[in-house]
Amino acid sequence: MTKRKLINKLAASGLSILLIASGLYHKQKKEMFSGKFITGLFFHNPSKKRFERGILWLKKNNCQFISTEQLINIIKSKEEVKPGMVWITFDDGWQKNISEVAPILTKYNIPATFFISTGPVEGNGTFWFSLVRIFRSKLPLPFRHDVKQLWHIEENQRKEIVSNLEQELTSKQFSFEHDREAMTVADIKKLSENPLITFGSHTVNHVMSPNCTKEQIRSEIYNSKLKLESWTGKKVYCYSYPNGDFDGRELKILTELGFRLAATTHKEFIDPSSNLNLLQVPRFCVNDDSFFPEALCQMVGIWGKYMDKLKRKRKTTMMTKNNGLNGSI
Repeated sequence: MTKRKLINKLAASGLSILLIASGLYHKQKKEMFSGKFITGLFFHNPSKKRFERGILWLKKNNCQFISTEQLINIIKSKEEVKPGMVWITFDDGWQKNISEVAPILTKYNIPATFFISTGPVEGNGTFWFSLVRIFRSKLPLPFRHDVKQLWHIEENQRKEIVSNLEQELTSKQFSFEHDREAMTVADIKKLSENPLITFGSHTVNHVMSPNCTKEQIRSEIYNSKLKLESWTGKKVYCYSYPNGDFDGRELKILTELGFRLAATTHKEFIDPSSNLNLLQVPRFCVNDDSFFPEALCQMVGIWGKYMDKLKRKRKTTMMTKNNGLNGSI
């Protein structure tokens, strides 16, 4: 995830304190522990101190941590949900998860699922989305001022731009040194020895599947699954949509490839009593660099819900403003 400026973190923390003081946080927390829902949380690259503090808060509130296999069984069989059930996951496959996260999971006996993009693991260890942000000045003109456009263009075009950038950075004329971001194959093999850990696919190259052809989607998911299974010796049956993006074509492919669960970034509790599609399981994101009030609001789900409400309100305001301008022309 992109590191935020201090002023943005402070603003988010201030808003979180207001959400807590207003009672909205406590109302949402009550739902979390009502015994009706399971809370899915996903992290990326948190520090040990930051992650452990969140885990200790969850434990203090008597949360029960469940594995992906347990989650699937509960949803499929409509088993009773116990108050405070929490499903912990990590996206991308950051190498610091080995030193910062894995020891905490072992210390408190917590099951977790790591969704891995296998390309950076085998390659130079750098995620493409980090590379383009660091070297945005070397991107083609349309993307230098708005690098996020790369998240919305056809996969062939994105791949070519990133490939050209990598070639430039590894040329003799340019010396590029960057700390490894992704796990290594050896890291994954070692981590897979821990019975608490489940591995899932996050595609090969962290592609946004709506930007891909059907053949590209299948290749990205299938090849990442094969790699993970060869490294761990275990069946890979779960998947996480990179960037949370999907358009429905993935469902048939995932089913054909034997996937039993896929995680989204939809900001909702997991409700086993509903007609929940196991290939569209919601989760709440917990930011790596948030101050603790924001993390609390994210873990109980009120942060995402409130942010979505603000975005909808802003969008409506902009549409109203634009319609007014059009009407005055």
